[in-house]
Amino acid sequence: MQRFSGNASTTTFTLSRAVNFPTELEVFVENIQQEPIVAFNVSGNTLTFSESPPTGTNNIYVAYRQYVNNEVTLADGSVTYSKLANNIRLFTTDNFIPDGSTTTFTLSEAPADANTLFVMVDGMMQRAPVHYTTSGKTITFTSAPTASSNVHVRHLGFRTTSTITAFPANSSITQLTLQGNTTANGNLYVLNGNVGIGTASPTTALTVGDSTIPTNATPLSALFSTNTGAGNLVTIRKSNDGTNAPGIAFIKSRGTASSPTIVQSGDNVGALNFYSWDGSTYAIAAQISAVVDATPGAGDMPGRIVFSTTADGASTITERMRINSNGNVGIGVTSTSGYKVAVGGSGLKNQFITTDENNAYLYTDGGAYFGATGANNSVFITNNIERMRIESNGNANIGGVADAGNTLRYFDVYNANTGASAGVNMRLITSNVAGSGVAVVDITKYKNGAFIINNNESNSAAYTAFGVGSSERMRIDSSGNVLVTNVAGLGYGAGAGGTVTQATSKSTAVTLNKPTGQITMNAAALAATTTVAFTFNSTLIAAVDNLLITLNAGAGNAANYNIWSNVGAGGANIYVRNISGGSLSDALVLNFSIIKGATS
Repeated sequence: MQRFSGNASTTTFTLSRAVNFPTELEVFVENIQQEPIVAFNVSGNTLTFSESPPTGTNNIYVAYRQYVNNEVTLADGSVTYSKLANNIRLFTTDNFIPDGSTTTFTLSEAPADANTLFVMVDGMMQRAPVHYTTSGKTITFTSAPTASSNVHVRHLGFRTTSTITAFPANSSITQLTLQGNTTANGNLYVLNGNVGIGTASPTTALTVGDSTIPTNATPLSALFSTNTGAGNLVTIRKSNDGTNAPGIAFIKSRGTASSPTIVQSGDNVGALNFYSWDGSTYAIAAQISAVVDATPGAGDMPGRIVFSTTADGASTITERMRINSNGNVGIGVTSTSGYKVAVGGSGLKNQFITTDENNAYLYTDGGAYFGATGANNSVFITNNIERMRIESNGNANIGGVADAGNTLRYFDVYNANTGASAGVNMRLITSNVAGSGVAVVDITKYKNGAFIINNNESNSAAYTAFGVGSSERMRIDSSGNVLVTNVAGLGYGAGAGGTVTQATSKSTAVTLNKPTGQITMNAAALAATTTVAFTFNSTLIAAVDNLLITLNAGAGNAANYNIWSNVGAGGANIYVRNISGGSLSDALVLNFSIIKGATS
């Protein structure tokens, strides 16, 4: 099929192929079919109209009644009419009389696609997909054809439901070419027993697209075997007395096959994909892929292998394991962080490592165990110095060994029973102030939710301090007093606060669920000696809490206002009174902080 554009003066146009008779063409101008000999004639590749077609873009449509570029070249003999399938010999036609509302009609057979049909309505050529589309045997018009008009559909030959008659048996063919279009990439060639797809010079039993192979990869004859019963296999076999094995080569470059360019880090080199039918489509189940692992160069091609599977309930693959270019292995992680083996998730299962019967072992089976099987200590050493030990009685010690002077710096963890007081305790032990015994600091988390830090030093000078940057900031003394010991003061820190602005008036309610922050009031006028109230909603305020409110110095003169509040569960009412002698229109900014209270 060809299209031309008329200019109201040109009468001759060049066809893409030579034809013998004008009846070999279907010609339309402005979607109106032209009559052969009367309206146009042909001579070889030249199409000549009796009158110059009008000006328009692609308004001349030419269709060839016979297919070309689907050729089979056979040695000797010819393909007779009787050997052709019916769908090539005959042009099937369908005719419909529409009712003015129906847009879909059923064809007598399914076309290969919408462009293998000539569709006319009262002699006017219809264009796909502008005027109609097809799906199987159904043709659907964009708008319903006029009632009682003549809808004529002509099929142009090849259908998806029919096949071409086979080649004659026992034909002696030296070279066979199946040509699908004008480009070599769509052709299939058989040459000297080798099959080429997209290449006219196959060098192996099967060459697809490009005959280029790696220098060190010798092509093999391939046996593709489909078996019944136990399974279906594709077998690559090599039989000789050498040591080389058969293989599959995946070749990747950027650029083109004729002008390849270097690949980049992260480029996929090749993959083996495994698909299975899930009831509606073939879904991927697993993949083994090779990827460029770092920046390559001449004589330098770092690569990694990635193993991926599809999880239960999913339809896409997830990476499970990789082998990097440096040999490091990652399982469940995408970075090995320099380790030879890095494992993410729950790690190994049912693995047992031991040095001897009474010393150390590592065992995992739903849990992890490391330690001594006998009545011995487990000792951890760095730089040939003991750093930590777990003694046979269960105590953990960091930084020393046991002696009579109570110089141990213990890290004790006790896993209590399942009773109400069960919990975990960390204990720090030193000599007491008097030097007559030990002092203990316990950090305990109980099953009931309590978290306690307890300094058991009984001396009156004892205290518990909290510091930042090597400076003390707060302490609790032996009498229970809480003291702020830094000039920075006591209050909320950055991140605790928030801001809110009244929307329409000074009496508009606001909501801010923060323990501290600023409320910007509306700038509406407040008359002299007048009080305005608004509701401050906050889920943080309880009925026993205290709400501190001050006026920000940058938004109004404090001498002109009185500000107070009352609180209740879920919020507070805030009152502002103008005590000046005139009306004020300040957008007051109120600083507030909630201080929690209690009645017991």
